[in-house]
Order: sequence, then structure tokens, then C-alpha cells
Amino acid sequence: MKPLQIAEPDEWIDEPYSMACGSYEAEIRRYKKYVDKQGGVWLVSNQEAAAENVYFHNPKDLNSDGFAGRTLTFILEDDSEYKAKGPWHTNADALFAATGVDIRNTHFTFVVLAKERFSTNDGRYRTALRGIIYKDEKPILGSFNRYKDLIKQHPEANFYFTGSSGGSCSGPISDKDRL
Repeated sequence: MKPLQIAEPDEWIDEPYSMACGSYEAEIRRYKKYVDKQGGVWLVSNQEAAAENVYFHNPKDLNSDGFAGRTLTFILEDDSEYKAKGPWHTNADALFAATGVDIRNTHFTFVVLAKERFSTNDGRYRTALRGIIYKDEKPILGSFNRYKDLIKQHPEANFYFTGSSGGSCSGPISDKDRL
């Protein structure tokens, strides 16, 4: 494998990362439990970035195959356990729609906006941006789509990258993105 390319002062290159085990990430935290009108159970991590760990379980669905149908044990705030067969990792928007609980501004995201994209030619698919217009110094707590507001604030940018604990996306900025 080729060595990583070092970015020049006006460049930014996404670093490779390893995927984490989803069930491990779910089971190491403490949760608040909410029940919606249909009896669905929502588990929200008790952490600053609560929106990054939201899970849904329907106790009536005995065939649910989230996490390949495994039974996960969630530790609740009062130290009791909630066991869920096949729960699903979900998002803050779905939680809000089902329960009215609003944690939509508790995502850590990292955003870079730039004038151009370039290839690292190192055989890896990585985002490489040049002509940096905006770059977070560290991940910022806020909306998952915070990058969309930043695009509107920086009309000179042509490409974006946004990353969170749940993954990343990048690409060209369209006229529609600027509205």
C-alpha cells in the first residue's frame, strides 16, 4: 500500500478510518428510554452527542432483524437493563417525529468547504480538497446537516466534506445546495 499523501497548507485530505462494531458501540453506553404511542421503545444515549446513538425496538415484532436479529442489552440510567431482540440504529429526526423528544442538534460533525477537489493517486478513495474556504478545527456539536448552512454562508465554495461518527459524505456543491 502506498504511503499517505501529506496535504499542502491549502489542502485537506480525509484520513482512513476503521469501522467500529455496531453492537459494541450500542452496548457500552447508558440510555434514556422513551415509549411512543404505538408501544415502540426508543433508547437515547446519555451523552453530549446523544443523536449519534439512538435505537428503536418494537417489542411486538418478534422477527426484527436489526443487528442481524441479535439481542442487545442496553443499560438504562437507573442501572436497570433493557433487552431488545433485533433493535435498529435510527436517527434523531425519527425520534422527534415519533415522540417529540428533540435531540436533533446533538451531532458532532466535521465540515470542510473548498474551491476544488483533487486525486491523491494513492489507490484509496479519499476526499481530497484544495483551496480551503472553511474548515472546522475540530468536530462541532449541532445539526447533522450543519454543512448545508455553511454552504449558504460560503458561496465561493464548490466542494464539501462532512463527517460524523456515523460516516461521511462529500461532493460538488450544486446551485440547489446554495438555496
